[in-house]
Amino acid sequence: QGFTTGLTQLSENLKSVHDSVKNVSSFQDIFKSPKLRGIWGEASLEASLAQYFPRDRYEIQHYFKSGEAVDAILRLPNDLLLPVDSKFNWENFEKMVNADPVPSPTASHGASNSREYYQKLFFSDVKKKIDEIASKYILPPEGTTDFALMYVPAETVYYEIVSNIKDADLPTYAMSKKVFLVSPNTFMLSVSAIGHWLKDVQ
Repeated sequence: QGFTTGLTQLSENLKSVHDSVKNVSSFQDIFKSPKLRGIWGEASLEASLAQYFPRDRYEIQHYFKSGEAVDAILRLPNDLLLPVDSKFNWENFEKMVNADPVPSPTASHGASNSREYYQKLFFSDVKKKIDEIASKYILPPEGTTDFALMYVPAETVYYEIVSNIKDADLPTYAMSKKVFLVSPNTFMLSVSAIGHWLKDVQ
């Protein structure tokens, strides 16, 4: 009885999500919840891994000795673990998209309502996530590679990160920290290449 009730509730929840993503504005509303953003990012990452690799080649929620857990690790042929962590910086990104191109003359905090202001905050958010991945999950003494992937599960957010090289060269900053930025589309290309490598080794 409990199983049937749970299954019915799950079905209703999925229908609700499906109805919500029929238009962009409803889709954006979903991601106002940090918890839902996290669930979405992790689910997107796991689906991408499952599409390319057998289950014994990757692990979801891999814990390190520190107690920190990376969203996923991919087991490479040389037995090293490639850390992959999903990050979804939405709040300041959304404010940036919706902000005025220039500050309002009546704004009490100068440029605090302009696109440029929120863009800087968004770039700062991304840098913090890059630093977090580099410091917490790139751990060769625990068998990881000396680099990691930061998975951005929304193409629009990823594009903003990699395209504004003039304002903040985040891809170069990430590479300096040995973190590579990937989106669902570019992640597929990356893991596909690794997949071919696995076949060659085998």
